[in-house]
Amino acid sequence: MNRNLYVDTTSASLVASSTLLQPLVPEFFFGDSLELTVTFLEETGIIGKPLASVSFSGATVELGIGTLGGGAVVTASSWSDNSTPTGSIAVSVTGSPTESAVQTLAFNSPPQSGSFFLTMAGTSGTAGVTASTTLISAPINPSDIQTALAALSFVGTGNVLVSGSSPEFTISFINGLGYQEIAPLELSASVNGSPSKSASLVVSGSTLKNLMTSNASLILEIASISGGAKSTLCHSPVTITPTLLT
Repeated sequence: MNRNLYVDTTSASLVASSTLLQPLVPEFFFGDSLELTVTFLEETGIIGKPLASVSFSGATVELGIGTLGGGAVVTASSWSDNSTPTGSIAVSVTGSPTESAVQTLAFNSPPQSGSFFLTMAGTSGTAGVTASTTLISAPINPSDIQTALAALSFVGTGNVLVSGSSPEFTISFINGLGYQEIAPLELSASVNGSPSKSASLVVSGSTLKNLMTSNASLILEIASISGGAKSTLCHSPVTITPTLLT
């Protein structure tokens, strides 16, 4: 399972996305095996662009879950620096006379510059025809994707709805394109992302289980290590749901 974490290094907290200052308390399930993408940000004070990326490429970073006084009992491993974001299209609902088509456009990390376009095959009245959107620039807003798709001759305004936030968007075909099969969109992208790091995290272990059973207050800490000195980048409460405890 993939999870994105966005670290506001100015406030030493986690935020909802690379473009939103909304604080976030992460929630994991006991037993989760996660591939994390951690993006580092700093506050700019600029309206409309409150966060900018910070590079920790080549730096030593650690992430742990534990208690304030007892330290980490679960730590992330296999850290690596990320390269260019990659994206894909997934079909959530193919579309039929009883349900409308839904597809997902997802990148493995939020694109911050560059552009992409989507190619769509025609529907019943335009079978065999394909058309591509104009270039959609990053950072990506759902309205930009919706406008570009709606401009295609066989889509039209009001027949597609795009929701979500970078790096994942839900594309729903509605009204004139509802209740019919829609072929998977094709993605062509040349984008760049914020400097980020990947790591593996397994949320398990008897010590963590005991802390959960005792209702201890759990903390997620992300820190950088330089010259043997530890500098906290993020210090946040974390919720571990015991549903999968065995």
